Amino acid sequence: MVTIEPGNRRIVRMVWRGSFFANLARVTEAAGSGRDKVSVARSNRKTMRLKVLTLGGVLIGALALTPGHRAAAQETVSGVVLQLEHALASGDVDALLDHASERIGITLFEANRYYSRGQARYVLKTFFAEHPPRRFVLRNYYKTQGGWFAEGDFWYERGERPLRVYLRLRWWRDRWELRELLVEQQPRE
Repeated sequence: MVTIEPGNRRIVRMVWRGSFFANLARVTEAAGSGRDKVSVARSNRKTMRLKVLTLGGVLIGALALTPGHRAAAQETVSGVVLQLEHALASGDVDALLDHASERIGITLFEANRYYSRGQARYVLKTFFAEHPPRRFVLRNYYKTQGGWFAEGDFWYERGERPLRVYLRLRWWRDRWELRELLVEQQPRE
């Protein structure tokens, strides 16, 4: 605390109350009207509170816009599905597995197994070598209880009819990841 000298009219005192925003300067006046100290005007406190609330609002708003935030992630699932669609259309195994979980379920014509990413790379490379892609068209994708489900048609070089492809995505560790890939023949009509 600063001592008052006979000619001074103001004193500045720092008060620590446990947080950064509570560390405020309090200005008191030594008035000659008999009062020893007069507190800061209420308008100064209101101004400081308004600044703190505005800064807090800006920080919360910025946090809500970060990519790792759940609300923002809901919007980017369509981007992940679009990337998976391009990866299937071009037969790009690496792009497909960029979104895969550590263990991914792959079903190719009834044979269902879970693979590590490394094993899945070989399985999918073999699949694309045997079924070179002509195009992949996403038919639909929709939200399920545990994530997202997508389905599409995969046309390949020697095929008369497209194969049906199903993808299951889930939210895990701040990103959408591909959990299952199922490929099957379409039933004859």
